[in-house]
Amino acid sequence: YTVRFSYVIMLLIIPAMTYFIYQRSTSIATWNLLKKQQPKFALIKYKELLSVLDYNSQFLLDYGKLLHRNSLYQESTDILLKTEKIYSNIEIPIFIASNYQYLNDYVMAEKYLISANQYIPSKLLPKYMLLKLFIETRDTLNAIN
Repeated sequence: YTVRFSYVIMLLIIPAMTYFIYQRSTSIATWNLLKKQQPKFALIKYKELLSVLDYNSQFLLDYGKLLHRNSLYQESTDILLKTEKIYSNIEIPIFIASNYQYLNDYVMAEKYLISANQYIPSKLLPKYMLLKLFIETRDTLNAIN
C-alpha cells in the first residue's frame, strides 16, 4: 500500500516540477531577449513575466529601472521596494529616490538618497543627487552642509 502511494506521489510531483522548471527557464530566456527590444514593447512583456520571475532580484531591478525610464514612477517604486527586500544594490535606493523626486515627495527622496550614501560613502552620485534635491527644494542650509 505504501509503495503504491509513493508511486502516485512521484507521478504527481515529477510532472509538476518539470513544468515549473520549464516555465522558469523559458521566462528567463524571454527576459534576456527583451533586453534588446523597444522599451514600450518590453514593458508589456515584463509585466507578463513578473508572475513567474518575481523571485529573481535582477529581473525586478531591471523591471523597476525600465518603469522609471518610461516615467512610470509609482509602479517603479513599488517594484523597487519589493526588490530592496531581497537584494542589496546601491542602484535600488538611487532609483527609488529619483522616483520620489519625480513624484514630488522630497522627504522620501531625501531618505533614500541618504540611505544610498550609506551603502558606499565614497560614491559621489548619491551626494550629488542629494545636493540637487536640496537646490530644487531651496533648502540652502542643507545644500551648504
